[in-house]
This record gives sequence, C-alpha cells and structure tokens, in this order.
Amino acid sequence: MVAAHPYVGHLRIPIQLATYLARDGHSVAILTGTGFEAVRDVLPWQLPTFAVDGGIDEAGFAEMPPGVVRGDVEAVASILAGGRPLALVEDIVGVLERFRADVVVRDCHHVLAAVAAARAGIPEVSVILNPQATTRGAREAFQAVQERAGVPDAGDVLSPVRNLSFLPAAFYEADVPAVVQRRVDLDPGSIRGEPDGTDVLVSFGTIAQPVKAIVKLARALGEVGRPSVIAAGRLHEHFRDRPAIAPANVRIVGFVDQTRVLPACRLFVSHAGFNSVREAVTAGCPMLVVPQFGEQLYNARRCVGLGLARELDLSTTSHALAAEVAAALDDPSLRAAAAEQQQATLAAPSASDIGAVLAGVVTPS
Repeated sequence: MVAAHPYVGHLRIPIQLATYLARDGHSVAILTGTGFEAVRDVLPWQLPTFAVDGGIDEAGFAEMPPGVVRGDVEAVASILAGGRPLALVEDIVGVLERFRADVVVRDCHHVLAAVAAARAGIPEVSVILNPQATTRGAREAFQAVQERAGVPDAGDVLSPVRNLSFLPAAFYEADVPAVVQRRVDLDPGSIRGEPDGTDVLVSFGTIAQPVKAIVKLARALGEVGRPSVIAAGRLHEHFRDRPAIAPANVRIVGFVDQTRVLPACRLFVSHAGFNSVREAVTAGCPMLVVPQFGEQLYNARRCVGLGLARELDLSTTSHALAAEVAAALDDPSLRAAAAEQQQATLAAPSASDIGAVLAGVVTPS
C-alpha cells in the first residue's frame, strides 16, 4: 500500500514508486484523501485507489493559515494530522486489512498511516518529501499535534525501518536514520508540454497562483532577452487571452515536464517545492528561489546555503529582477554548486529497485 496526501507534490514520487512495483508484478494500491481526482488531471495514474475522508484534502491548504505561510511546522502538522485523526487511523487500518497489505510505503508527512500500519502489524517505509520534516523541531511538532488529538503511539516522520531519500545528504541538517538514497529518473506520465530551446524556466508549482508575479517576471525576462518559458499551470487560461503580456522571447504555457526541460536550462526560477528542487538538482540546473509558504522556505534556505541558488525578491521592480536573472545566468559558482549536488544525486541507485528494498523490510535477512 502506497500512502500519500492528495497533492501533486506529495503524490509524485509515491506514484512513481508504485508504478515500479506494479511493473515488477506486485499488487499495489494508492491510499490518499478526498480531492485526489483533481490531482489526476495533472498527474495521471491507473492503480487501484482508496480515498479516506480526512487528513489533508482540497480544503487543507486552500485557506492557507498564517502559520503555514510563515513555515511554522506545528501549523503544518496540525493540517496534516487532519480534523478527525482517531477515526482516520481506524479507516486506514480497515483499508490495509481489506487490501491485505504486506508493507506500507508512505509520504513522510502521513504519520497517521504510520500509526495505522503499527496497529495492523505491518512494516512501513517513509518517503522523505520534505527535508525540514526530518529536523528535530518538525518531528516533535508532528508528535505533539497527534498526542493532543489523543492518538496513542503517535508515529514519527523517521520512525520506519527504512527512510527513502531523493536528495543528497547535504540537504539535511542532521543524519537521517536508516536512510536509503535513491534517484528517480523520470516522473510518471508525460505532463503536458515540452518546450525546447529554453534558457530560463519559471514555475511556481501546482498550488500557488501568483498572477502579478508572473506578469512582472515576463517583463523582466523580456528585458534579459534569453529564450524563456513560464509554466503557469492552470493560470495558462488566464494568460492565453492576454498575449501582449509575454514578450517575443517569453512563452507562457500550462504544465511542463520539468525532468525533460531542466537538463537543457541555464536557470530555474522556482517556488522551491520539494519536487522542483529535486528535479533541478538532478538536472544540475542553478536556481533563483521564490518560496511561497510551508517547507518551501526551508528548502530555499538550504539551496541558498549550498550555493546552488539565490533568493529572488519579487517585491522589487521588473528592471531589478532582470538584473538578478542576468547575473545568475552569468554566475559560474551557481552552476558549479549545482553540478556538485547533481553528481551526488546521480551516484545513488535508481529507485526502480524499490521492490528489493521492500523485500528486505518484509522479510529481514
């Protein structure tokens, strides 16, 4: 059973792991929350899916509480624990028993799936989708929220017998126990659009909809003059009727497959979501980071600290933004730092061996 919250950022790697397992002949199902159908518009999958009513769902981040915007780990933990955690644990146990699951592979945030697996006597593996979640403060916050909700034997982000990492060790503040580092070569499916000849790619992920920022960046990129693509997601419809916003060297599109575009890019302007950071690091592409909320602030700080990114201030003028983009494009130190982390990523084995990893969990040697 592969468990993840119903957001593209939470489901992308778990779906890929489930795809590998199904390809190798294993019986696999997805456990997620209500609202997952909207995700399948962007990230399609054909595996059996169980949706439990609770935990994070379409209402989860829609209201965007101030604590989440600030990146407060306890505020995020409160949302991820859901409004009915005790009942949710029982629901998940029921799904695991009906499916006769031998092992649970879970989004690291899905600590209630960890509690349910423990109650069902099933081993579990955590997929680290957020380096901040491995810090002591975040782990304690998750446990505190569950304890206040009355959830006994509260699971820990890093409690499993294995923790799957998809970023180099330098992205973590401390050693991650029982870690198995892997790389994901290509994400599932082919997300629409594959622009060629792109020097600068801009994307703010699948949740944020920063219309004003996109307009300002389009002007800035026009001034820079390099071939650029802005992946506006569902906002593409908004800009399609306003072609004058994009200068001749800038294309505003919907979704792009970043794993295919980034390797040829010279710069990625990103919200610093986990998957975008992972894909940029795998491609060796330097970044300008514009974190919006939650763990993106932490990811941005780590990327800046490792020298492979600079933080971009969108409150400044489009002319100043153009200068920042031009400077980043011409900075060899950014590219060198990105190449260093790329090498560390590519040195890890492919995640396509997930079946063998899980076999060692279910039947330890």
